[in-house]
Amino acid sequence: MIIFPVLFTMTLSFMFASSVEALTVAQLRLNCPLPIYNGDVTNLDIINDVQANYTVTFSQNMTANGARFQCFDDSVTHAPEIAVSSEQYGLALGDCDIFCIPIGWIGYLSHTMTGIFDKIVAFGTLIYLITFAPAQVSGLSFFIYIQAVLFSFIAFGSFMVIRGG
Repeated sequence: MIIFPVLFTMTLSFMFASSVEALTVAQLRLNCPLPIYNGDVTNLDIINDVQANYTVTFSQNMTANGARFQCFDDSVTHAPEIAVSSEQYGLALGDCDIFCIPIGWIGYLSHTMTGIFDKIVAFGTLIYLITFAPAQVSGLSFFIYIQAVLFSFIAFGSFMVIRGG
């Protein structure tokens, strides 16, 4: 019987979720590609406002540049956008001996970590928007109470299943 509150909550959320503009931006940020080491990006395109399509040309040169993606929304039109910047991930300081670690690799690592944390924030935003979209779109606060009751039904049903009753 736990399935009925879940289905009702999902149906209610998806009915109103398409009206929230921030939902597509959160999906794009969740799908934003991580940085590319030693590769050039061409033919960048956004598919259905939520996915990046691009072509990568990899280089065999260790000092070649990489590509960093930044996904965001336009401040005026709120349309999802992707910016690609060329980064010097293969940059090294001075002459390299046996233990030469390119200083640009640290930038690659930091951009990758930033991308992962941005995906975590986008996932949390996506969950928030799907959960509270009916209240945001309609302006009626009782949707939050309805969802609180439905989530409590889900929690109670899960408790009963675990308990064995």
